[in-house]
Amino acid sequence: MYNFALQTIFLISIGVIVYLAAIAVPRVNDENVHERKGFIREWFRNVPLDKIDDGVNSFSEKTLRRLKILTMKFDNIVGRSLNKVKKNGNGNGNGNGNSLLSDSK
Repeated sequence: MYNFALQTIFLISIGVIVYLAAIAVPRVNDENVHERKGFIREWFRNVPLDKIDDGVNSFSEKTLRRLKILTMKFDNIVGRSLNKVKKNGNGNGNGNGNSLLSDSK
């Protein structure tokens, strides 16, 4: 019950702070809002979205292809290392150096 009372007081105080801040904020004239909307719209019309989209697609395609090649190279390196371990290891083929059926005497 103590926690509930503290949480209620805390939330009410935050609400009062937000209310006082909303009253203190100066009002915005409608004329300024319309001028600003026009500026933003014109700016977005001048942005070459098609070129940006093509550039992002090209970059992501190249990056993914390079990552694929690097992954395949890494896979080849790991495969060669495993084959070396298998050939040079204890000859049991499981790779951990212990026989599958160990005699613990």
